[in-house]
Amino acid sequence: MRNEPAKMLESVVKPMLSPLIAKVSKAIQDIKKLPSILLKNAQAAIQALIQTKETSLNSYVSIGSYFVSKRLLIGLLLLLALLLFFILWPPAPVMRYFGILPTLRFETLQASSFTGKAKVIDSSEQLRYVGELDAGSYSGSGKLYSPKGFLLYEGEFEKGLKQGKGVLYDDNGVLLYKGHFSDDLYNGAGTVYTQGKQIRYTGEFALDEFSGPGKLYHDNGSLMYDGLFQNSHYQGAGTLFSSSGNVIYEGNWSAGKYHGAGKLYDISGKLLYEGEFIQGLYSGEGLEYDSNGLVTYKGNFFEGTYHGEGVLNRHNAGMHLKGSFQYGTLNGQGTAYGDNGTLLYEGSFANSMYDGFGTLYDTDGIPLLKSYFSAGKPRLEAWIGLSKPKAESLLGKPSEQIEYGFPNDAPSTPTSINISTESANEANRSHDGLVAEAAAVPSTVLDVGLKPEGENPVHSGEKALAKQQLTYPELQMSLIVEPSATHPKEAVITSIRIWGSKPLAYLLQELEPLAEGAKDLDSGYIVIEDRLPTGNGIFHSTYVKDLEYLYHLTFASDNRTLQLLEVNSTNAAD
Repeated sequence: MRNEPAKMLESVVKPMLSPLIAKVSKAIQDIKKLPSILLKNAQAAIQALIQTKETSLNSYVSIGSYFVSKRLLIGLLLLLALLLFFILWPPAPVMRYFGILPTLRFETLQASSFTGKAKVIDSSEQLRYVGELDAGSYSGSGKLYSPKGFLLYEGEFEKGLKQGKGVLYDDNGVLLYKGHFSDDLYNGAGTVYTQGKQIRYTGEFALDEFSGPGKLYHDNGSLMYDGLFQNSHYQGAGTLFSSSGNVIYEGNWSAGKYHGAGKLYDISGKLLYEGEFIQGLYSGEGLEYDSNGLVTYKGNFFEGTYHGEGVLNRHNAGMHLKGSFQYGTLNGQGTAYGDNGTLLYEGSFANSMYDGFGTLYDTDGIPLLKSYFSAGKPRLEAWIGLSKPKAESLLGKPSEQIEYGFPNDAPSTPTSINISTESANEANRSHDGLVAEAAAVPSTVLDVGLKPEGENPVHSGEKALAKQQLTYPELQMSLIVEPSATHPKEAVITSIRIWGSKPLAYLLQELEPLAEGAKDLDSGYIVIEDRLPTGNGIFHSTYVKDLEYLYHLTFASDNRTLQLLEVNSTNAAD
């Protein structure tokens, strides 16, 4: 019942609208047929014009004194219109056939969707790209231009990025790079150029960095480095050259530093070092050379210094040191040799100098002197106060041992020398006019020498130790040992005597300036007696060293040669 009014309305209106709808539909159909009708009419007119024979003047047009066929004029006009159409709005096939590229603007719908070869310009009509496009992205071969109109890149593209082989220029058209790209980055084989169009680097790249085998060049065009790279650093095997072409380093690298086995040269090409490196420093086993090509050191290095077992050659001193080095110098036990390989010294070193206990040898390899040394010089006073067992551990058992008992009946030496400050200074004035500082000699009297005869240091109820002389003929030296004043049961050295001509000649080198009267204030010695005659052709000299030790020298008057050197303490045995 509800649909009854609608049905009644439809039955009334529909008959009235149907004729109108039919006419509108027919008109729309006719409009759709209009282009084809016009085309057919144009074709019929052209055909009729062409087929109609020109039998009267009506078929011609008068142009001045000439008559031109209407049919010819219409044909020319049609041809001109066709040409204008193809020039102004050429179809893509026609443009491709004639090599004419369409011109697109940046950021337009057409440019963002175009596929094919085209020109792309910016808002100022400046050419920015020529080449293949794929859905608006650079793809295939193409050329990029700067806003100034200079060529920026020529080569292959993919999805808008440089991909494959190409040539890159700066904003002013200066050549920068020629080679392979990947995602806009140098990748693969390529060459980088300087602003002067010289080759800076040629070789392999990875993600814009030198990586793999390659060659780097100096600004003057000479080869700087030939070898392997990683992240633009020298990495692996390679050779470094100076700008003049000399080899500076050849070997292994890590992060741009010498690392591993290699050879280092100076700027002139002379070999400086060959061996192991760690982060640019000598580390591990190696050989160091001087400017004459002679080996100065052979052994272990650490952080650029001698460290570990090695041999240091001092060619200017005619000496070669062998032993354990610490941060550049020989420390601890070692040996010293001459240039001809003869043994000079073996024992303790500090800072590459004799220091501590050691043995000197003569040119025949025979022990010359066994003693303590300090800063390269013998320190005989270091024997004073050592225990007898310690001395025998250093020198071995003596060949001869003489006991003197008490009272003191040891071989005669000056038993005491009393020196006031005034007399000491007077003695110093006699040698080059030099006066020792007031602090050099105390104002009190110095008692120098052995224990007074008859004094027994042994306490009641204890067995007395005898004074002894320990003789070492092979070393041409002897030691005097006595009971210690503080430990009577312990025998300590109170005096050392050297009588051999070779060791005395060596020891006199240090004392000779004093013996010749050239007072050396820095040596720690004070001259007490200087070659005073004592009869029987004998002369004596006596020096005090550091105010603690006496040096007694006995000379023969005939040839003035040193015959005996004795060292003891200014204090009693302790």
